[in-house]
Amino acid sequence: MPVKRATNIVHRLRPRRRRSSSNLWTRDFSLMTGSTVLSAIGGEALNLPISLLVFDQTGSTLDTAWVVILSVLPDLFLPLLLAPILDRQRKKRWLVTLDILQSLAYLIMALSAAFWPFSLTRYYIFTLTVASLSSVYQVAYQAWYPDLIAPGCEQQAFSVAGLIYPSVVIIMAPLGTWLYQAVPISWIFAFTAALGWIDVLLEAQIKTDLKPKQTQTEAADPVSGLPRYRQLLVIWRRQLRQSRSDFKQAFAYLKREGGLTHIYLYMSITNGASKAIAILTQAFFQSRPYLGSVRLGWLKSAETTGRLLGGWRRYQRPVPRGRRYRFSKWVYTVYDCFDTGLLLLPFPLMLLNRFICGYLGISSATIREAAVQTYLRPDMRAKVNALLNSLLSAGGVLFYYLGGFLGQYLAYHWLVMLLGLLTLSANFALIWRQARLNRPVYEWEAAVDQTLRSEHS
Repeated sequence: MPVKRATNIVHRLRPRRRRSSSNLWTRDFSLMTGSTVLSAIGGEALNLPISLLVFDQTGSTLDTAWVVILSVLPDLFLPLLLAPILDRQRKKRWLVTLDILQSLAYLIMALSAAFWPFSLTRYYIFTLTVASLSSVYQVAYQAWYPDLIAPGCEQQAFSVAGLIYPSVVIIMAPLGTWLYQAVPISWIFAFTAALGWIDVLLEAQIKTDLKPKQTQTEAADPVSGLPRYRQLLVIWRRQLRQSRSDFKQAFAYLKREGGLTHIYLYMSITNGASKAIAILTQAFFQSRPYLGSVRLGWLKSAETTGRLLGGWRRYQRPVPRGRRYRFSKWVYTVYDCFDTGLLLLPFPLMLLNRFICGYLGISSATIREAAVQTYLRPDMRAKVNALLNSLLSAGGVLFYYLGGFLGQYLAYHWLVMLLGLLTLSANFALIWRQARLNRPVYEWEAAVDQTLRSEHS
């Protein structure tokens, strides 16, 4: 980010602007924040209703799981393929174009849902199309967002961005399930399309759109048109080769760091199992009249509320260094036990179960991320994080399919119990029994331990 500098006397004599949140809310940042809120509302208004509709129409957990799998599948490869090209393009044009395409997709689905009967294939194609557009959109958004933040307001801006999605989920999870029961789904598609067009209008008014920096080679050879895209293709292929090399380095690094390997492996298992449990919990609620989809929305809101309060608590009172490993392993144990018995409880205790899991889950995640990201060597951080994201996505796809497939043959509550016991076993094998290797990672502090690492190296 650019740094403000007083370059002349006149500048120093100007009235000093207050260093407060008012500096953050520039016109461009406010427009982008409004656009992000609308995107989150539209996404949450549709995600759960589509999943509910597919299960209601098919009665199959596997068909429902495929909808979710297709929604995350593009994240496995599209960001890697397109990031080198997006880095060399203006981001505003990409975001506006992608939003227009998404809105058209929503409008087409609104018309098809209103005039044609349900088609599972049509919903599969729609999900994959919108997920692909969203995956590319996210890459461009993450690259453009920092350009819209006033210098010195970065932490405030990312705090605002981090609060948008959980806040929207708390409201839209129950509201989305209510809309699904109250109005035809074609209306929900039309509502989301309308939000998309408003989103386009907001993004189109943003003025900041920095021109990407050119490399020396590009500056010396300013080609355009078809030759320019051929040049981008060469850059893209070079980036893919570099990515393969980066993954090999990340694997080699993790082989030497047993604590990181245990933590990442456990996280891929527990995250994947949690995604499968979410599919099975939805099917459990929809197949029991005394629960229903509206109560499922309240269940999701309870967990998100716990996450918000837990994050605020950890912000106010961080866990001391010497207690982080012990705190984390006990949180994992409680979380896995609560997952195991979730569907055996009456609904009020289910709400309490999810609230506690949300509260504890964000606490342990905060500790883990802060410790792991500072423990990682700076030259390996991006490589290992990219590998972790791929492992988590692959684990999610695997467990989504596993949960959907087995859900056709086993009772939902017994299958959730088995998945909870699997994560509990992984917890004891990878976290509890490997304390000697895991504790230094959780309790790492760069300022204290960097010298020791240098001496050890």
